[in-house]
Amino acid sequence: MNITLNKNDEIVMKLIHYFITEKGYNPIILHGAKDEIWLENNAENYQIVRIVTNYIHNKEQLDFDLYRAKTIMKKIGHKTFTFKMNALSIFVNLGDNVNINDSNLKNIDIAYLQDFNDINKYSFITENFPDIIEHENTGEKGLELFMKITEEINEKNTKEAKKAEDVFAKKTPYVTYGLIIINILAYILVALQGDIFTIDPDTLYKYGGLVEYTKGTDYTFFTRLITSMFLHGGIIHLGLNMYCLYVLGPQLESFYGKIKYTIIYLLSGIIGGLFTLLFINSTTVSIGASGAIFGLLGALLYFG
Repeated sequence: MNITLNKNDEIVMKLIHYFITEKGYNPIILHGAKDEIWLENNAENYQIVRIVTNYIHNKEQLDFDLYRAKTIMKKIGHKTFTFKMNALSIFVNLGDNVNINDSNLKNIDIAYLQDFNDINKYSFITENFPDIIEHENTGEKGLELFMKITEEINEKNTKEAKKAEDVFAKKTPYVTYGLIIINILAYILVALQGDIFTIDPDTLYKYGGLVEYTKGTDYTFFTRLITSMFLHGGIIHLGLNMYCLYVLGPQLESFYGKIKYTIIYLLSGIIGGLFTLLFINSTTVSIGASGAIFGLLGALLYFG
């Protein structure tokens, strides 16, 4: 089999290979987009890398192309809660009368590559990706280059698929079950001192409830930040919180792992307790796992 790559195809394949396998960019599927490839990685200075193979024959077409790219970037930003996005638009097929220096859009840097080594003309590329020339100028041409790039991209996709499978695979959420058991046992212990359905504030304070006036005067204040998140004022309060923990916990424990998940839960509960002190009066007892659960919800949204 004889595969011949023209110079533009070779540039595009090298760019795709570098950004996907070396920099961890992922393709974005855009309906209706032709002759352009969009790659995304929010961890890089350029969250978007756009490779345009379409022939741009005049300045008006270039300006429209960049305006359209800006509009799509805004939509991506809204969906990913990214308020500022920087993009690198790389063109490989411009008309002789098109000068990219005449177009200047905020947050979009433009490069025109007639040869892969033209990357050296653009300091904003070499500063952000200093190894791109060295990494891709390996000497392969035609079929050899095509096979190498295809194989390495497939290997990268296989690793990513295995990683995703490990993350989303069903696991027994031991930490979540343990937290639920601790909350239930704590409720039973405290409830035995009085009404099983509703526990009075004095009893809750006695067993570790958080009260505003203890701050700075009671040496147990810092321990109460922990104990208060395992206490509940009634069986309905307990039931609702444990149901939420049962729904959210297993997913987060699988996504983040047992140690990070435990840290997220405890820190969220502590921060929630401190935040509650800003709004309660001096005699109100703050208890419950709600702060920790809201923290888990935020962690789930962040992961998504």
